[in-house]
Amino acid sequence: MAIRLSEFMTRKKVRVQADRAYLDRFDEVANGLKEAGMTVQDQIDILGHFSGVADADAIENLKAVPGVAAVDVTGDEGTPDSDDYSIT
Repeated sequence: MAIRLSEFMTRKKVRVQADRAYLDRFDEVANGLKEAGMTVQDQIDILGHFSGVADADAIENLKAVPGVAAVDVTGDEGTPDSDDYSIT
């Protein structure tokens, strides 16, 4: 099965920082991010940090999740400069 690189261009790598006031409700923030369209790949509860991927058009939805302090787009998923890029 061939997958075109253009299919990944709308998927963005994101880092999300939870508001300190929500650290005791970290799971609620995680669930909200997932419902807003983020695939959470890593989370550090004590720091309130999430990383993962989301469609470009879901970024604003992530920012609106209760308990989210910041959303940073760190790149495109599947591009040659990313760790998850491979050609088989």
